Amino acid sequence: MNASHIRRGMIILFNDEPHKVLDFQHRTPGNLRAFVQVRLRSLSSGTSFEHRFSSTKTVQTHFTKGRMRQMEIKVLGPGCPKCESTAKNVKEALAQSGVEATVDK
Repeated sequence: MNASHIRRGMIILFNDEPHKVLDFQHRTPGNLRAFVQVRLRSLSSGTSFEHRFSSTKTVQTHFTKGRMRQMEIKVLGPGCPKCESTAKNVKEALAQSGVEATVDK
């Protein structure tokens, strides 16, 4: 993935260690090449720091097994037909997109 696709909350590999992206800014200063300024937090030591990536640099994302949280969607309302319809539409949208989540009414 290009560094220009980095977003807040992602976990990327930097120096072969997983880091969480705390903040990012894509900048193009004047006649210079674009870059991405990223604030990272090391998941192993907890230290945070800033790093500058070229926007075309390839960055590896890091996926951890068992650490993903389950998405929970709550449809709030008194149980009227509109609430039931909304819950049904949410379930259909989740099924079409392939996202795993629990829907509570």
